Amino acid sequence: MGKGLKSKTDDVENQICQLILKRSLPEGAQIPSESMICENYHVSRITARRAVANLVSKGVLYTEHGRGSFVKSFAQTQKIYGADVLSHTIGLFMPRDGYFMSAVYGVEDVVKNAGFRIFVSSFSSESFRDHAKEILDYAAGGMDGAIINTPESSPYPSEYLELFQKLKNVVVFNSPSPSPEIASVSSDDVEGMTQVMRYLFSLGHRRIAFLGGETCVATTRDRLSGYRQALMECPGAEKEIVLFCKEYVADDACRVLGRCLESDAPLPTALVCATDELASYAYRSLLSHGIRIPEEISVIGYGNLDLAYKLTPPLTSVDQHPQEQGRLAGELLLRQIFRQEIPVRQMRVQPSLHIKQSCAVPKQQERKG
Repeated sequence: MGKGLKSKTDDVENQICQLILKRSLPEGAQIPSESMICENYHVSRITARRAVANLVSKGVLYTEHGRGSFVKSFAQTQKIYGADVLSHTIGLFMPRDGYFMSAVYGVEDVVKNAGFRIFVSSFSSESFRDHAKEILDYAAGGMDGAIINTPESSPYPSEYLELFQKLKNVVVFNSPSPSPEIASVSSDDVEGMTQVMRYLFSLGHRRIAFLGGETCVATTRDRLSGYRQALMECPGAEKEIVLFCKEYVADDACRVLGRCLESDAPLPTALVCATDELASYAYRSLLSHGIRIPEEISVIGYGNLDLAYKLTPPLTSVDQHPQEQGRLAGELLLRQIFRQEIPVRQMRVQPSLHIKQSCAVPKQQERKG
């Protein structure tokens, strides 16, 4: 037999061990009879008998005369077959938008080379409990690991904390990990916002506003933290101007920003938005108030999505490198599946600022009476 080819006996061993590793056959459970093995796996009695004998000799099964064969040790099964007896399927639980599909390509680059296939699932329900149940259902059906874009709310939903305890191999994607033991890959949003602010400072901006969602959302919290830290470090920077919208929707963002634009306070010379989508709403609100970009106000987004290039003028934005994040997440998950050493469990990808035409040197702004 050529190197790397498996016999029918090997296949039967693997099938039995797959049931043990999935807990379909717990310790002490009786495995299918010799005749059932022959029928289920389409092999001869000699092959079935040899496969069982091999598993007995390896300490996976034990045999009682006249009764049959039983599972002896889950730990021994996992030790011998844990990296071999796999479904070779990985689940990606994340939205199907442009950002996350770029991440999917990164995961594919890694796991397909290792012989794994992936499926992508977007949640159909808003319930955290339903999300967790859906993932566990996939795991029970044969899934070696999962990469999950978790809810960004703080504190972590209890349903997800319970889910992580039940899953064998998991990587949290694009969100902070709830504990040091759970692997995660995300963008360093504090660093990304620091790059934004330093660029605006270099142009001469000192009165800079921040537009974001609620602070219970991790992306808003980290980007706001970077904004505030940079203001504190810049000599001559004016007091923070923080604008919160409850939802990332056009009406709410335009309402919040419009209230700022219509006040008697001096107009900010620059506006930093927590996402490119919020920046697109800001464009709409600014233009409706007759404020030109970038002549009267500079605008920067976050994400560097296709949207950033379609706006007029094209939007300066922070690229979080989702494909690289996906590649790292795939590598972390494979290390878990094959029980390899994981030097770093929480990985942060360095973002980069992509400068386009939405920023300029500030001009003196005055409010009309």
